[in-house]
Amino acid sequence: MTSAVPGAQVRMSQAAVRSLRKTKVFKGVHGEQINSLDFSSDGERLVCAGDDGLVSVYSAAEGTLLKTIPVKRYGCGVIRFSNHKSAVLCASKPVVDAVVAAAGHGGGRDAALYGAPVSWDDNIRYLSLSENKYIRYFRGHRARVVSLAVTPNDDSFMSAALDGTMRLWDIRYPHCAGALQIRGRPAVAVDPTGLVAAVAFSDLQKLVIKLYDLRKWDEGPFIDFESTITTSEPTVLKFSGDGRSLLVGTAEPNPRIQLLDAFNGQLQTLCRGHSNDQAYELDAGFSADSEFVVSGSEDATVHIWERATGQPVHVLSGHSTHLRAVAFNPQYAMLASACQNVVFWQPDPAALEYV
Repeated sequence: MTSAVPGAQVRMSQAAVRSLRKTKVFKGVHGEQINSLDFSSDGERLVCAGDDGLVSVYSAAEGTLLKTIPVKRYGCGVIRFSNHKSAVLCASKPVVDAVVAAAGHGGGRDAALYGAPVSWDDNIRYLSLSENKYIRYFRGHRARVVSLAVTPNDDSFMSAALDGTMRLWDIRYPHCAGALQIRGRPAVAVDPTGLVAAVAFSDLQKLVIKLYDLRKWDEGPFIDFESTITTSEPTVLKFSGDGRSLLVGTAEPNPRIQLLDAFNGQLQTLCRGHSNDQAYELDAGFSADSEFVVSGSEDATVHIWERATGQPVHVLSGHSTHLRAVAFNPQYAMLASACQNVVFWQPDPAALEYV
């Protein structure tokens, strides 16, 4: 199903982006909105987490649903593949039964009394997709984890939570290797080399980004950036695949995706035009070749911009409601987006360029 040439790197042209079409739609798998999705690093698999307490796994190559795994006891609000495509990291998120919600009970002890699944902790869990069970629990955060980033070349990963902390972990051990106190709601990212970590947060009406050398991160950041374009707390932070740009997204009614120079923090461009009146946490990211930026939108569309200029290239329609989860495949000419349904998009192969 994927568009690829063995041994070649795909380059997405504007013509290829404009030719994106639905190739697969998965309906009825999730009963509630999908809040997070991620491709494995080899591009072969896609995993989605829903507000219904369900994890779904897909073959990106074959365009098929492989399995679903219920995780209602703890829920999952952020999901990321480790460097092993047979296991994922899940950040807990409370799941409240629809019957309880309809009855006007918001969760907590009421939900427990009414038999609804409730998350009683804020741990991160390592879920085996082959065995359908948790391999390890990562304990330490005191509030919901809202950001996860996996290093590409070893077993480390980073997390950020509403307790205002950023933590570094080794996936082989249950306790964190280090923690830093950060203001407000932080978001984390790791660069393509696996050597630099970034954390973003809102501080006194400005956006602050700090960069750390992961080999000596206890020495503090080696550079700080500040931006006053938005005062909202960041919900998305990602490096481009070439390591030259940092993408910052926020949950606000006038959404603007900032692209910053990853070396000096200077604004490169802004991506605008999508909608978010309800201030949803909309995901965003780069294409595999780093040439394009993609984001979901409140109006049930997918927006794609040119990275170099911030100019809109294409808008994809076809979802039934707002979509928070969207990503380009890191290896193949393919895009996945999700509201309650999951959609695979692919371009016309004739429009692709190979290098």
